Amino acid sequence: MEFAFVELICEVILREAALNVVTTSKYEFEDPDMEFIIMQGLFAIIYREAIKDAKAKLNIMNVKYDSENEARVSLEIHVVEKEKVLRLEFEEKERLKKEILLLKALLKEKDRLQLEIADALAKEKE
Repeated sequence: MEFAFVELICEVILREAALNVVTTSKYEFEDPDMEFIIMQGLFAIIYREAIKDAKAKLNIMNVKYDSENEARVSLEIHVVEKEKVLRLEFEEKERLKKEILLLKALLKEKDRLQLEIADALAKEKE
């Protein structure tokens, strides 16, 4: 934002300088005046080129920023997806652990019932 204001100010100054050069070129001037006008023209060219270079560098920086931002967003999406997969795997592990505990309890209950039935059959045979 600040760069845009500086750029706008520089453009206005350069436009005014160029306008002054054009309007003064209609008249005859002595050597010191001509030197000043030439220097003013050179400075206008230098400033214009400096602004072009700054704009080009700013555009390059914007492209780099956009590229890096896209890469960061892509990585963030990848991380979120991995977290989701890990969370699902963790939940599946927890579910399986509970199921194993339930099956162990059922197996113990089955063994206990088998012993009771075996005892009952043994008593019945006596």
